[in-house]
Amino acid sequence: MSYFSLKIFMLCLIGAVLSAYALAQAPDNIAFCIADVKYDGKNLKILEFGDCAESMFSGYNALYGKGAMWSLFWKHLAQFKLPLWYVGSSKNSMGLSTLKKLGGTCVASMTALHSKIKEEAKAFRKTGAKDSSGIVFVKSSYTKAGMRLLKKNFPSLIFVNNKVRHHVRNKCNTEFLFRGDSFLKAFRPACKVCSKKCPPGLSESIIHELKSDTYVIKPTDGSCGRGIVFVPKKELNAMLESLFKDRSALLNMKQKNSHTFGFWTMDRSTHFLVEEYVPSKILTIAGKPYDPTMRLVFTMSSIGDNINITILGAYWKLPAKSLIEKSTLTERHRSDVHSSAPVNSVKVDHNDFEHVSQMFTPVMEKIYKRILKRAHRG
Repeated sequence: MSYFSLKIFMLCLIGAVLSAYALAQAPDNIAFCIADVKYDGKNLKILEFGDCAESMFSGYNALYGKGAMWSLFWKHLAQFKLPLWYVGSSKNSMGLSTLKKLGGTCVASMTALHSKIKEEAKAFRKTGAKDSSGIVFVKSSYTKAGMRLLKKNFPSLIFVNNKVRHHVRNKCNTEFLFRGDSFLKAFRPACKVCSKKCPPGLSESIIHELKSDTYVIKPTDGSCGRGIVFVPKKELNAMLESLFKDRSALLNMKQKNSHTFGFWTMDRSTHFLVEEYVPSKILTIAGKPYDPTMRLVFTMSSIGDNINITILGAYWKLPAKSLIEKSTLTERHRSDVHSSAPVNSVKVDHNDFEHVSQMFTPVMEKIYKRILKRAHRG
């Protein structure tokens, strides 16, 4: 090995050691997220992530009962053997009865949480404890000031999703997590982040780079499928013009479909995403073929130097229309658990679940390490 090659090798080795050391020194962390994926029976493509604090799991509830996923989540947290705190409304179907049976505490606000922990901290100090630790899950809205105060006074508290929220709520940030790594890139649809200014030749560059017959236009922020548009290659330029340059055309489309196009009339982001369309294995429901999207619900934890990814459950989300019904591309391919169709979600076959889990887990372990590394640096 030449001197130059040896020097490069040593620099890479030192970098890897320092990265591992930095990750080991990072505070304990727990995340609770969702991932929408396409699975064709062999290949897995991760479309987007989501923050479970914003989900009620209506598709999972329809299959397994109200609050079923939340009960699994609270039981998962109980294994860490730390006090559990929930901040938010107690009226929602979030398995809070399970949380309370596990010894967890529910409070309505960050202020109430601060007061409660402060009271318990006094009791801890009487027993000689130096700090109060526990796991906090916030469902309701909160102020950053309230969060900073709690962190300052009780630095050992673990706030679920505190480190990952920035990356899983914004689709551009999610896309950036996969870049620069050939292993991770294989699990993402080809994607391009675009400016809403739509410079001349944008549609041509998208078609040249992504090489697909059908494209999916997505907002950087959004939920429940709002703003997502499926469009064939030949109509891509016209759709981009209508969404981002012709306000009157956009308003006309909103009149016909407010859920899809109404979002774009209010969106203030400067960018959007375009992805290649990726199909899933076809599911036949009541004699009709559907192109579903699988939703995975999972946790990620970094306790000490131990990284763990646990998939708590999965279900298929169906589009509003089947592949043989007269409808738009968007209605046939965008999942919609809130549609008026008789069936919106379907259980995942055990073998499919096992195969998807085997592929998904190592991907998320690498993604999670990237998130923690960036959070620790920042």
